[in-house]
Amino acid sequence: MVAALIFDMDGVLADNSSAHAEAWTRFLAEQGARVRPGFSPQQTFGRRNAELFADAFLAPPPPEEQAALAQRLEDLYWEIFEPRVRPLPGLRELLACARERGLRCALATSAPPANVAKLLAALQLEGAFAPVLTEADVTRGKPDPEIYLRAAARLRRPPGECVVFEDAVAGVIAARAAGAHCVALTTTYPAAELQRAGAELIVPDFTAPALSEWLEWGDPAYSSAGS
Repeated sequence: MVAALIFDMDGVLADNSSAHAEAWTRFLAEQGARVRPGFSPQQTFGRRNAELFADAFLAPPPPEEQAALAQRLEDLYWEIFEPRVRPLPGLRELLACARERGLRCALATSAPPANVAKLLAALQLEGAFAPVLTEADVTRGKPDPEIYLRAAARLRRPPGECVVFEDAVAGVIAARAAGAHCVALTTTYPAAELQRAGAELIVPDFTAPALSEWLEWGDPAYSSAGS
């Protein structure tokens, strides 16, 4: 029985994976010789900045520098993404259907709190999720299941009664390790990789009829609606 929905943010609420990749590409170019050879923006999806900086640089930046680096990344990202921000098709309708069924919807993301607040405001989704968990709420990033275990606990539901919506391989692994069900969106990774990670259903966005069937919600309006 589905009792609650838990949403990742990037690549799930909005298709912003290309903007993140562009921001990281520009960021790495700015950092020049400090960057570890072979590090790719594709390695950044679903992970926390502190862990990414440790992987991306030949020598991990000192803690006092990481805040400035994170801010530079956010500035680049919003410069690229803000002109094209919009919710993933079917998202608003899915949230409305969940509310009609009395289901709580949580947000659990590796993003920093300021970025979360800014995207929710840009999408006009303030108040749509409770609880909201960010990188500040965990000590271990995905693929560790900590954030999804904490989200389920805050929802006061067993993980097995929660459906997680993810777009990243690390996030799918985290959700399944937590014992939650997982629907993956192909905004960031190919379907084959998401399936290997353990996703139970893979859809392009929230308008897919297969999603309403999988949730056993019949044929709600969001299954054929755009945003």
